[in-house]
Amino acid sequence: MRFQAWFFDAYPAPGGIATWWIRADGGRVRLLDPWRPALYVGGSARELEAIRLRLGRDRRIARVRLEYHREFWSPGPAPVLSLEVVEPQAFDPLVRDLGRALGPARLFNADLPTGQRYCYERNVFPLARCRVEADGHTLRTVECLDSPWTLAPLLPPLRTLELTPADGTPYHLPGTPLDLIVRAPGVEERLDGRAPLGLLGRLARLLESEDPDLLLTDWGDELLIPALLALARAHRVELPLDREPPHLHPLPQRGRGQGEGRGAVVAKSGRQAVGGAGRSYLSYGRVLYRGPAYPLRGRWHVDRRASFFYGETGLEGLLEAARLARVPLQRMARTTPGTAITSMQLDLAVREGVLVPWKKREPEAFKSGLALLTADKGGLVYRPSPGVYEQVGELDFASMYPAIMVRHNVSPETVNCACCGGTLVPEDGYRICWQRDGLMRRVLGPLVELRRRLKEAMRSAVGPEREALDHRQTALKWIGVVSFGYLGYHNARFGKIEAHEAITAFGREALLRAKELAEARGFRMLHGLTDCLWLHRRGAAEADYAELAAEIGKDSGIPVSVEGVYRWIVFCPARILPKTTVPNRFFGVFGDGRLKVRGLECRRDDTPPLVRAMQERMLALLAAAENLSELRALASRARQIAEAEIERILTGQAPPRALVVTRRLSMAPEEYVKDNLQALAARQLLARGLRLEPGQSVQYLVVNARAKNPQARVLAVPLVTDSSPYDRTFYAALCRQAAATLLEPLRANA
Repeated sequence: MRFQAWFFDAYPAPGGIATWWIRADGGRVRLLDPWRPALYVGGSARELEAIRLRLGRDRRIARVRLEYHREFWSPGPAPVLSLEVVEPQAFDPLVRDLGRALGPARLFNADLPTGQRYCYERNVFPLARCRVEADGHTLRTVECLDSPWTLAPLLPPLRTLELTPADGTPYHLPGTPLDLIVRAPGVEERLDGRAPLGLLGRLARLLESEDPDLLLTDWGDELLIPALLALARAHRVELPLDREPPHLHPLPQRGRGQGEGRGAVVAKSGRQAVGGAGRSYLSYGRVLYRGPAYPLRGRWHVDRRASFFYGETGLEGLLEAARLARVPLQRMARTTPGTAITSMQLDLAVREGVLVPWKKREPEAFKSGLALLTADKGGLVYRPSPGVYEQVGELDFASMYPAIMVRHNVSPETVNCACCGGTLVPEDGYRICWQRDGLMRRVLGPLVELRRRLKEAMRSAVGPEREALDHRQTALKWIGVVSFGYLGYHNARFGKIEAHEAITAFGREALLRAKELAEARGFRMLHGLTDCLWLHRRGAAEADYAELAAEIGKDSGIPVSVEGVYRWIVFCPARILPKTTVPNRFFGVFGDGRLKVRGLECRRDDTPPLVRAMQERMLALLAAAENLSELRALASRARQIAEAEIERILTGQAPPRALVVTRRLSMAPEEYVKDNLQALAARQLLARGLRLEPGQSVQYLVVNARAKNPQARVLAVPLVTDSSPYDRTFYAALCRQAAATLLEPLRANA
């Protein structure tokens, strides 16, 4: 049987990989691919022969043979043993045994995520158009007819079902009913948690009748799916969340945990536990939490509240990242752009037959204190003077750091190479190989070009088409941003701190040269931030800024665009030192009326909804000003908006749920020494059987911030009701602070 279809999903199953396809006629087909992954063992000829003899009797290994491959950090091929495993489910146990016996340094291609590796080796990616040959329910051959770099890919229509808590909160106290809102085309229903059998039955019927490809949830991984599975088990009801029938994928039951009731074991998906507990970890000085993952078989489950890509770029951006990185969509939804860029590197390595080490092995080279001080400067920041400015042009280097990697061939294996004299890096003194193209240049070159084409297509697109293009190019922007950061990440598979430092050195040089070119044309540099310049010249029009951008781009070899010319822009003073500024805290309006806001209260996650909405209304009013005189004239009307909200708070008329504060926990509730507000709220939930982990966010209403009894200071969500009291003085002060952020700079410049 031969047919054309879109590749939908793949995951390990007994006997190989279960693959799902969307046919052109709308049918959804499951085919089992008897694919066998391989891992590689390095060593001397004598060691390899001894290992070959010992492993020849291991039933998990289908075939052992001697091959020659190049390891990423090595210049030439070396002998390795190729171990072909009988089926994917036997792969991880074998790797663990060999790791203990031989050590991780001897193993290669040992920890590539199974779904991704399948995509690399079969040359497929999510929603790739393919020509498929099958024998019954077994996949024989697949030929990809598509490219992930297509500007306008032809995609199949997806059937979607949405599921969200009716109260809109991420918490569910044990023993209380969980009401759900379910949405599908032409359907929107509230399912009553007080009638669990009715809820489960109606949801099961909707899953069967709608047969969604995509289950979109709010807090699905941490709250909804575990609760539904536990409810189904308690009432002995089968809930067809998976499209795949259970008999095709028999797995042992797990006895406890949030995912209790699902036929699944705790398995690893990157750093996430599938159906198990979440984990807290430290990243860039912040404690973060990664929740449990509940991917489905045969259909996609995307938790909108837990997905970075969905939150930043919508479904279009999430799908774009998954296609380019060849990562199954459910995994892409639960990971970061770092996973995407790493997968693109792994894909290239696998396709070229380059062995991937199990653990990072390239240590940082020794540096003296002076050399470290010179190299480790980061991006260039030029602090602006606080105040209000007119007719300021913003120039942006397009994808500066990815473009530097492409233009200057900066890659882990090209920095301080041993094969040639190389090109000198400014300040650092490193040298970049010019005899071979590095991994980063080959990976990022097509990505930078595709983003350029997407932004060009946006110029003529309108409405939903333009929004979809914007989501896709934003996804590429995030992948490009972390491609630089991951070179300095201590656990990055292909990381090297010297490459990271070389990129920032080229970036500082480019920004300084841009400043000199601008000043030579009579422009004054007001602000500079890594890859952006804010410039002013009396009487300069947008065409003048565009001409300057073209000259800077020609000089640096990196495209430079004019983000826009501001009618006015406000660089906000720092609260502690008002004569200075915070570099990324400003707001302004472009000539076409677009408002740009960075670092204000309305952009912070911990700002109560009422305060956020108030500041946004004030900004919308100020955005109508064409010049500074109009801006100052509108300040009094903007102040009236703030005063009206403050009056509403002080008279007790504000809805309590609009005053909820969201804060992240930096430690376990019982570990806090001081009774700060988030700790008190977390303890309230803990006393009622709901435990929050470090890195999770807690939501609460401030009842009386100065109460002598700490427990009387806050009320945790979901204990908040429409009649809950709140600290009027506390919330009025938040409103005054948000208003002052906008209005104080205007008064200072009057």
